[in-house]
Amino acid sequence: MMNLAAYIVNRKLRVAGLFLAIVYSLLSPSAVFAAFEDKGTGARATALGDTYVALGDDVLSLSYNPAALARVQQKEVTSEYAKLFSGLSDNSNLAQSYLAYAQPISWGGTLAISWKQFSLDDLYKERTLSLGYGEWLTDRIAIGGAIKQLYHAFGVPNMIVDNNGNIQSGTPTFFAHNGNSNTAYSADLGFLYKMTERHTLGISVQDINEPNIALSPSDHEIVPRTFRLGVGYERHRHLNFAGAVETRQTLSNQTDMILTGAAERTWDFEDGDQLAVRGSLANGSREYRQLSLGAGYRLGSVQLDYAFVFNIGGISLGDTSGTHRFSLTYRFGAKGIPEKAKKQPKERKVKPMPTGYEEVSTEPESLPTPTPAAVPTSSLPRAAEISITPEDIDDTTAPAKKADISIDLIFDSDFDGVADDLDQCPTTPAGMPVDAKGCAATQMDHRGNPLPHKVIIEFITLEEVENGR
Repeated sequence: MMNLAAYIVNRKLRVAGLFLAIVYSLLSPSAVFAAFEDKGTGARATALGDTYVALGDDVLSLSYNPAALARVQQKEVTSEYAKLFSGLSDNSNLAQSYLAYAQPISWGGTLAISWKQFSLDDLYKERTLSLGYGEWLTDRIAIGGAIKQLYHAFGVPNMIVDNNGNIQSGTPTFFAHNGNSNTAYSADLGFLYKMTERHTLGISVQDINEPNIALSPSDHEIVPRTFRLGVGYERHRHLNFAGAVETRQTLSNQTDMILTGAAERTWDFEDGDQLAVRGSLANGSREYRQLSLGAGYRLGSVQLDYAFVFNIGGISLGDTSGTHRFSLTYRFGAKGIPEKAKKQPKERKVKPMPTGYEEVSTEPESLPTPTPAAVPTSSLPRAAEISITPEDIDDTTAPAKKADISIDLIFDSDFDGVADDLDQCPTTPAGMPVDAKGCAATQMDHRGNPLPHKVIIEFITLEEVENGR
């Protein structure tokens, strides 16, 4: 798949006349793609390719799926420098710089802003300013959107080349009439759906309005709409797999499609640091094939990521050692999860008591019920539900440490609020007030002592008494 950088590099100037030829050709309908073609953003996101539409969980989601901004739990700043297609035979310098900031909002969403600039020496420059927002609607559904300002400019030499090859000073007629730059505005939309605890669906549509960024009002050079759909699978907390599909319309009304598969593996250390390796393989229309590999290391609140991208098929750019990307991220401030994003507890189903533990009253109704000497001010609950979610575990800035987890089980057979190991009257009828010993008034003698649980009465004769029995 051809991009603007490739188009310019293949026609790099040797003299001023050739430069003007490349500019005019870029503005003509013969160009395969318009400006602002996606060249990737951020080292981690680039290594995972289009699957970041479902895997994204940081400020880089602003460039892939703004709905995933809802996953950002802390303030964070990210910067990137990328050397695109390094080692080109004509020594062209294609570079991209990026700076972004994300701010979680108190009501549950995340606001993000970014600046991105691509340049080809002093011949061409693109700049994108983005403002986006993502928010959880429920604990499973998030939506987001972004607005973008797109600006691009051409470097124009102060010389004119006529049809005979004569060179003279001045501004070329085309640029004199239309200028050398243009600005347009665009919008993106995103959707995120947690299908299960392990599966996530991400959908985004970029440049919905397909803005026209041609220098001349009479020309039609749009930024084509891009559609992405991805599914992420969390095998366990430290292993993710994902797949994605991207479609995009070319200026020649051809729809290109790219399929991407990716994986990411992380390892946590006892001091809280984290190591990650990741990669993706993309295959698409017109023999497009791209391999991306990356790694990252997180040291406390600072994270450094690297990605290497190499085209293994499609339109060749000549001799190149691939694209190298470096990203630096800093997270700070309180960490939290919006209430909407937290898993809602399931309704607990009450199961019948086992045989022998039913609530049965055996006391005669005619017996009076004296006021007990002491009644506990509180009682133990009949049941307690413990629910620990991955979000509860992650919602801490403390370093991860190994620890044992123990749970004490308290049994209360007669449901009187006194544990069995402290209950001196374990068969108290249901609903009767008890004292601190777990005894009702009818279960105590005149001195306040618990009555025996079982009384055995046996009749014997006087003869047996006289014989010493």
